[in-house]
Amino acid sequence: MIFFDFSKNIYPNSEVPYFKKVISFVEHWQSGLEIIQINTSGSTGLPKRIDIKRQQMVASAKLTGQYFYLKEGDHAFCCLNVEFVAGMMMLVRAMELKLQITVIEPIGNPFLGMRETNKFDFSALVPLQIQAILENEITRKYLQIHSNIKNIIIGGAAINQQTLKAIQQLNIPCFATYGMTETVSHIALRSLIGEESTEYFNKMKGINLDIDERNCLKIKGLCTDNKWIQTNDIVDLDSKKNSFKLIGRANRVVNSGGIKVYLDIVEKEIENEVYSCFRKNIRYFLFGLNDEKLGEKLSILIEAEKEEFNINIKEMFKYSILDKYKIPKEIFFAKKFEETASGKVDYLNTIQLIK
Repeated sequence: MIFFDFSKNIYPNSEVPYFKKVISFVEHWQSGLEIIQINTSGSTGLPKRIDIKRQQMVASAKLTGQYFYLKEGDHAFCCLNVEFVAGMMMLVRAMELKLQITVIEPIGNPFLGMRETNKFDFSALVPLQIQAILENEITRKYLQIHSNIKNIIIGGAAINQQTLKAIQQLNIPCFATYGMTETVSHIALRSLIGEESTEYFNKMKGINLDIDERNCLKIKGLCTDNKWIQTNDIVDLDSKKNSFKLIGRANRVVNSGGIKVYLDIVEKEIENEVYSCFRKNIRYFLFGLNDEKLGEKLSILIEAEKEEFNINIKEMFKYSILDKYKIPKEIFFAKKFEETASGKVDYLNTIQLIK
């Protein structure tokens, strides 16, 4: 764990390899670095390195600061990999807004070992981290009882329903974020708590939204260098173009017997069946297998030991009221999903495990 206070120019020193990377980035930024090369996540395709201008990152940092009323001297907590945009932007926000920031190496449950006196104004997590925090009695109480964090943003992947229910028991403002490397972190947020909870992401100030002929979202703002960024995310965009509901990715589609199955949508619809079957949160995803009759056969891949569960596909979905074309035809198991360097599921390489 290392600590910076950019409001008082306090800088740490460390020989730990990860923290040396953190300190190196801070030094490069402070020296006036103008172009930053960042890796994209590579969760649905090949990862790549893209160039981001300093002014884009500064604009993004200021947007977040305005949204959460962050002021000089506030304390942020960074537990995301600083080699990717989400973690890197935590450092940039701290430097540009003159915050204090505690940085730890990325781990599954970043609040293990936290004390009641550790209080933070702002933190960013991925869904697996908040899930691990809430499933651990000690770290859950750290959030529930002491409310030691004022605002939490959660991004990088979808949040499952069981974790959402647990989040709603917290007395802390929690937000799901929408963004990507090309937009320099999030450009829209949706509240997950109480009466303000919504399925719609609200754009941040200065962001312009539109859709293409596929209903896929387009984004423009200072954080995109005032250029339109075209996504593959199908959305329901409101008439004023201020908010949108995320439907699914256009490139995650299986054509089964002439019917297009949008995998992101169906994965959410079968969540209760999967949870009821395994009685715990478990990672899974849908994919298409080549099939002579259907063209592609909808299949499900579950992160678990096959021998641990005596389950077949018919038993799993025997009480399902979903349309037949949404029910997987075959089930596969993988002991451990392949992951990208940023911790997301690597769909392509995970599917190769069963082939």
